Amino acid sequence: MNQDSLMTEEIRGMIGKSVGEPVTCAVETSAIRRFIGAVEDFNPLWVDDSRARRAGYGKAIAPPIFINSIRPHGYMEALSDIKGFTRSLALGTEYEFFGSVSSGDEITVEARFADIREKETQRGKMLFITIEKTYKNQDGKIVVIERSSVGKY
Repeated sequence: MNQDSLMTEEIRGMIGKSVGEPVTCAVETSAIRRFIGAVEDFNPLWVDDSRARRAGYGKAIAPPIFINSIRPHGYMEALSDIKGFTRSLALGTEYEFFGSVSSGDEITVEARFADIREKETQRGKMLFITIEKTYKNQDGKIVVIERSSVGKY
């Protein structure tokens, strides 16, 4: 490791480790409706059981991005606790969907540091951290995998 490297053994050792503590959340109709109102997306699949059934779902489903409102306990604190950095930069998020979420589901989310790399940028050296969140329903089926990238400098 280069003396000027941001990749300390401690940071390298974080790869694969949990980010925060897993949490299980009961999905409630009222939470979905608040989310729909906040983002002003009134797609009939989100609010009309009969339309959702005709589209192949058992009942109305939550908007796909609703899943992001469920976070592991201590998730933000774990990101803030990375020593030696004062700033963070959101670099993007990608989602891989395997199923839908509806009112009455119980979703468990776990997060881990999937990758940490050092890169030279216009601002100087920066850590590029990829966090992978896995969301499973009450049957243990993965419904979403979310990968978020954060820059620390």
